[in-house]
Amino acid sequence: MSFYILESIYNGSKEYCADLDEIEIIKGSCEGLQDHTINDWSFRYHGTFDTVESAEKALKETFDDELRNCDSENELNVIIKRDNNVVATYKPRYYVDIPISGSFDFVYYFLKDDVNVDTTDEDIDKLVTKYELEANDQGYELLGDVEQWIKDYRQELIDE
Repeated sequence: MSFYILESIYNGSKEYCADLDEIEIIKGSCEGLQDHTINDWSFRYHGTFDTVESAEKALKETFDDELRNCDSENELNVIIKRDNNVVATYKPRYYVDIPISGSFDFVYYFLKDDVNVDTTDEDIDKLVTKYELEANDQGYELLGDVEQWIKDYRQELIDE
């Protein structure tokens, strides 16, 4: 029996959905299969392997160990098994991407306490780091222009 690695990459808008990319180990051979794109999705094949263990080793080498195993009960994302041939499903990147709209909501929650008319650009740089670290501590990665959101909020306060 052989196994192959399939990387599915979502190239569409991350406004309302994110963290859709998956990497799967699948029973079978990818011989004759070619990387391709359909609509907002790209599919890349990463070789055929003799054992699941050798596929897992190649997967970790290819993706620098920055993977989340979606087969655990603690995974935040619900992975629907579309195929009984899927042996394991992983998510790339250590942190879960928050859609842009969710990232904005996450940041906005802190703005009332952290930003006022006297907030400087240097303060804003520190806040960007603070918010990104807070999101990371919770297992998330913010998407969108956090710095601009803070500056826009400060400008709204100044304009009032």
